Amino acid sequence: MPTPRIFVSHSHFDNAICRQLVTDLRAAFPGTHVFFDETELHAGDEWLDRIQHEVVAAPIFIVILSPHSVVAKWVKTETNLVLNLAMIRSRAPL
Repeated sequence: MPTPRIFVSHSHFDNAICRQLVTDLRAAFPGTHVFFDETELHAGDEWLDRIQHEVVAAPIFIVILSPHSVVAKWVKTETNLVLNLAMIRSRAPL
């Protein structure tokens, strides 16, 4: 069985809130892969490819809404990607 996946989209200004959320998610759902860029992206990573891969692979997408995130370019990009995927998947034949 594949590991459940969650992607957390946020502004870096909200990292403190996200750290606690990610800690709580990992504790509540052991074995779940929670993608949080602060802990999952590393120097030398192809970060754009990695983020796109993680968004596509995660059936659960959490966006942290804050004054910072609603104007953040990457939060908009990640959210648009997941919305486009949802529309494509909803049109796929069963």
